[in-house]
Amino acid sequence: MAGAPKIAWVLHVLTRYVPHRFYAQIPGWPEATMDDHGRLLAAIRDRDADRTRAEMQNHIVHADELLAAHVEARAAEVR
Repeated sequence: MAGAPKIAWVLHVLTRYVPHRFYAQIPGWPEATMDDHGRLLAAIRDRDADRTRAEMQNHIVHADELLAAHVEARAAEVR
């Protein structure tokens, strides 16, 4: 996240204030965590900065898609 202070701030806030059990309730989240983080760590281990950057971007987009789908589904239940 070098050079991305806004992303670092958002991640800090989320990890501090969102209950950890919340994420386990999101369909696909545990699998995404394992798969996405595995690819990210492999890129870091290989010291491949471009791949690491791409994997982190992919992970953020993937997490956003899962979270948005979960929020939309919950909102539909309330209506």
